[in-house]
Formats: sequence, C-alpha cells, structure tokens
Amino acid sequence: MINFYDIKIKTFCALFFSFPLFLVNAQHNTVETWWTETIRLYEQTSQIQPSRTVTEVIELDAQGRIKSSEITETRYERIGSEERVIVLRNGVDVSADRRNQRQRNNNSSEGFGAMPFDARYAPLTVRTSISTLNNITLVSYTISTQAGPVEGIAHFSENGHLTYIEQVWLKPSGAVSAMRAECYFDYQNGIPIITRINFEGSASVLFIKRHFRMNIENFDWTRKP
Repeated sequence: MINFYDIKIKTFCALFFSFPLFLVNAQHNTVETWWTETIRLYEQTSQIQPSRTVTEVIELDAQGRIKSSEITETRYERIGSEERVIVLRNGVDVSADRRNQRQRNNNSSEGFGAMPFDARYAPLTVRTSISTLNNITLVSYTISTQAGPVEGIAHFSENGHLTYIEQVWLKPSGAVSAMRAECYFDYQNGIPIITRINFEGSASVLFIKRHFRMNIENFDWTRKP
C-alpha cells in the first residue's frame, strides 16, 4: 500500500532543503548580472573626466598625528576646442610642473590603481563570496596585480548600483609596505563615477618609513573633448 503521508513528508523535506540552494543560485545569478553590467558601464568613464579634482595628501607621525599636509586642486577648462589644465598646490599655480611630474610617475603606480571593474583588471579579478547587510549586497573579491595581491569588497544597492568599494593590498611591492583604499561611487547619465577615493598606507623613503593619507574628490564630470 502506498503511504501518501510518507510521500508528503519526503516531498516537503526535498523542497525545504532545496529552497536555500535555489536562493543562493538566484543571488549568484543576480550578482553576475550586476557585475557584468558594471564592467560595461565603467568602461564608459574613459570618455568623461571631472572638471575639478581636489587631492589632499597628509603625512602622519608614528602616533597618527599630522606632520604635514598638501592640497592640490586640478581644473580642466575648455576654450573652444582647446583644453587648459590649471594646477594649484596649496594655492600656488604649479601648472608648468604638471607634465614633468606625470612623466616621472607614469609607471610608478602600476597596480595601485587596481579596480575590479576596470577593463585592465577585470580579467584578473575573482569573486570569492556574497553576503547581504541592511539591503546592501556585499561581494568579496581578489585581484592579481603587479603591486601585489588585492582583497576587496564591493557594495551594491538594491537596484544593482555600485556604491562603495573597500580594498587592501596584501603584499605591496616596491617602497610601499601597506596600502588600503575606499572608493565612493555615484551615477551620472547611467555611468558609475568615482566621487571620492581615500587612500591610507605606509612607504619607505630613503630608509625612513612614512605614514600617509590621501583623499581625492572629483567634481562636475563632463565629456572629454
């Protein structure tokens, strides 16, 4: 005789224990869609730039107290089809030094600008876990870079928008001995733009270990000429 009660119990158990797996698969599929779309949209940031960037570099002593600080403001102004770049360092115009400094630093920061959605680093990025906190989806990842391995967490809102990234360089290369970063995002015309980046780390200069913080704010994004 068929035991219908036993069949119902087994069916219920099968559905009950398979439901969490269904939710996990659905979450992974959703994150995969968000992640792929963010890479596609982030690529479009190469076509735009902030009209004004303010960078604050702070050197700290061993106790975390401020030893020195420097604020650099970079403005991009258009006159017809030409673009003019103005750089003010602590209020002093240093625009003439900008090109030489960029040439000296052209390759020095390779890997320290790693971003999981940047086309250069997306193929080197591996997602490791997914969790949720207060309706925010947290996606952990690792990136292989020339500046050492990176571990980070990307925050996505309920509608799949990237809002925040925090990451740390585990074994930084060169003179840098420690580095972590926070990136804040907003959306402009559907494109994820970086509104603020905070760096904190340590580096050795002439055998002297220095601790620093660097905060970068971007304003008024416009299309490049």
